[in-house]
Amino acid sequence: MDVNHQIVTDCRPIAEPLRRYSGEKLNVIKSEFNELLQLGIIRTSSSPWASPVHLVKKKTGEWRACGDYRSLNAHTQPDSYPIPHLDSIVDCLHGKAVFSKIDIKKAYYNIRMCEKDIAKTAVRTPIGLFEFVVMPFGLKNATQTFQRYIDITFRNMDFVFCYLDDILIFSENEEEHHKHVQLVLQKLKEAKLCVNLSKCEFCVSELNFLGYHISAEGIQPPKERVEAICQYPKPNTIVELRRFLGMVNFYRKHIPNAAQIQAPLHNLFKDSKKNDKRKIDWDAELEKAFSDCRASLATQTLLNFPVPNAPFALTTDASETAAGAHLEQQVNGEWKPIAFFSTKLKNAQKNYSAYDRELLAIYLAIKHFRPILDGRKFVIRTDHKPLTYAFRQKADKASPRQKLKLPSGNTIYCDTSNAMVRPYVPVKLRNKIFQHIHNFSHPGTRSTLKQIRSKYIWLSMNKDVKEMVRSCISCQRSKIQKHNHLAPKPFKQTDQRFDHVHLDIIILPEHEGYRYCLTMIDRFTRWPELVPLKDISANTITTSFYSAWISRFGSPKTITTDQGSQFESAIFQALTKMVGAHKIRTSAYHPASNGMIERWHRTLKASLMCNRQTPWPLLLPTVMLGLRCSHKEDIGASPAEMLYGTNLRLPGEFFDSGDGSYNPQEFISKFREYIQQLKPSSPVYHNSTRFFINKNLHDCSHVFIRSDHVRKPLEPPYSGPFEVVERISDRLYAIKINNAIHNISVERLKPAFIPRSDELPDTPLRTYRKRNVTFADNSKT
Repeated sequence: MDVNHQIVTDCRPIAEPLRRYSGEKLNVIKSEFNELLQLGIIRTSSSPWASPVHLVKKKTGEWRACGDYRSLNAHTQPDSYPIPHLDSIVDCLHGKAVFSKIDIKKAYYNIRMCEKDIAKTAVRTPIGLFEFVVMPFGLKNATQTFQRYIDITFRNMDFVFCYLDDILIFSENEEEHHKHVQLVLQKLKEAKLCVNLSKCEFCVSELNFLGYHISAEGIQPPKERVEAICQYPKPNTIVELRRFLGMVNFYRKHIPNAAQIQAPLHNLFKDSKKNDKRKIDWDAELEKAFSDCRASLATQTLLNFPVPNAPFALTTDASETAAGAHLEQQVNGEWKPIAFFSTKLKNAQKNYSAYDRELLAIYLAIKHFRPILDGRKFVIRTDHKPLTYAFRQKADKASPRQKLKLPSGNTIYCDTSNAMVRPYVPVKLRNKIFQHIHNFSHPGTRSTLKQIRSKYIWLSMNKDVKEMVRSCISCQRSKIQKHNHLAPKPFKQTDQRFDHVHLDIIILPEHEGYRYCLTMIDRFTRWPELVPLKDISANTITTSFYSAWISRFGSPKTITTDQGSQFESAIFQALTKMVGAHKIRTSAYHPASNGMIERWHRTLKASLMCNRQTPWPLLLPTVMLGLRCSHKEDIGASPAEMLYGTNLRLPGEFFDSGDGSYNPQEFISKFREYIQQLKPSSPVYHNSTRFFINKNLHDCSHVFIRSDHVRKPLEPPYSGPFEVVERISDRLYAIKINNAIHNISVERLKPAFIPRSDELPDTPLRTYRKRNVTFADNSKT
């Protein structure tokens, strides 16, 4: 499992001086570091980092040697990985009757250090400098790293609760539990984690886990903890009293009215310091409070596990000094306690009226139990009858504080015509609701609308959701729809041979250094020329075009190329200017603009593939002879006939078509007459039924551009959106990309739908008068 501990620092190496030890402590350091060295946990180091060795006393009275990493930790960036809340364990234990507890031995040593951070763990000891190859104790973020490791190990196993190196397994019966334990042990084996058998318990009906006693009936403090706290001696100083109350309040949710019982003791903390050692002057009131505090834990309540879908009731009360509540759930017709809550009122809150104090108790209790109550129906019980009219009180008659407490001055309207209660969503929240549901997997309009409609309601939902889906930038960039296909626009026909030539470069398998070909074709006669090349530098391309074409057929009037750097180079531009040719370049990633030669490439490559056993440079003259003599349906002749007035003689012909008695002058005269009668022929276009242009492309402000290069895995097929600067023609748009203007073919564009602003007038609620819309006072706490 690839989980290593990293130490991300923001400073130069820190090296602290050596601490001197002697006698027993020195022997402990020598013994422990020699053992770690033999086990391969540490190694000798020459690191510029150095933390001093530190000794910590164990519960058994023995010493443990470790690094004092406080200076290193102060410059270490924090890891925000969450540690489980201890209270969350009760959410998954309802109906469980068999339990097991597993403790992992030397847990942190199972995590390897990131190789580049090993030097930062160096510890300076009296016997040398050592660094840890595994995660040592005392490092910042060590708990987060191990919790991440253990969570990955037991992911998707809902019968396991892991808190660092403590693992709880729970099942409904023994047969199921044996399977669960076997799966857990197998996972531990795969993760190479060792178990401390002396601290494990298997297949029991009750056990102690993380300071609680857990059984099928519920959760409560362990008896030995209760006895220890009940026998705790009376504190002499403020810091000792704070320590005592900390132990008691660990189990505060089991103690009714804890705040009121402890109030006199908490009054001693006024103006106290962090480590306040002032003596406590015990009087009768403090003695009684201390005695009641210990007795409250002795009579603590067994709390039940929450049952799904069972009714909840929250009972609240407030006195002049404190507010409290207890949460119950009805199971099999009997109300059972889930948890208790109490808090001391602040000085300003003590001056509230009885109505406001009781209302404050409800507000604070709901806020405290929100993780349990959120999204569930519950009943609030109070002994203050005026509060029963609170939710029906008009807002203009309530004070600002009361508006805040009545659930925050906002009302929620819901559709209750079906079994599912659907809240009405105002305009400002609709886009957030859409993003919350749609952004998980970016489904289409129908699926998104179905999910939103099942949970919420507002007018014109169909129209709004359709617009939101259509305006989702991620969907537009990643999903392919119908591409634009322009109807071919014919070139201006030329009346003379070799007036218009098309150029391009193709790549073929390398043979004896030859890998490229410069391809050339005359638009009038369709006569092709091809020059094998070893490189495609601008100088090579320009020289080859001059020697292979211009020297044979003269200077063309028009040259069509793509936007290759060779054809855009200064030397090629100089050649076209010298011979008096006008150069036309195609738009990027739009081969149809140079379609005549692109189409001929397909024919050429097919001919070469039919004879793969022969290297293409050797095969090329034969293939070119065949292609020049091939009959073309659209012009009714072969390129050779269009050029020479007669076809070329191919190998294998046994008879001549003429008698060989032509007069040269007569032949020349007839040939000229034949050439003058030749008319240019427009090329045949294929798939004419595919012509399509998105209607929104004509007036959109932004567009996406199709990525026609070879895409990497998971790379979106479109980039953008980009601003449309100018519509040059119905075939070519000027697009602003990274502050530069590029001319892009319409076939590569897709209209972009920009999300509209949420600042729109809200839909009047009276439009729902035909629906069963009611105010749900329990829909928001």
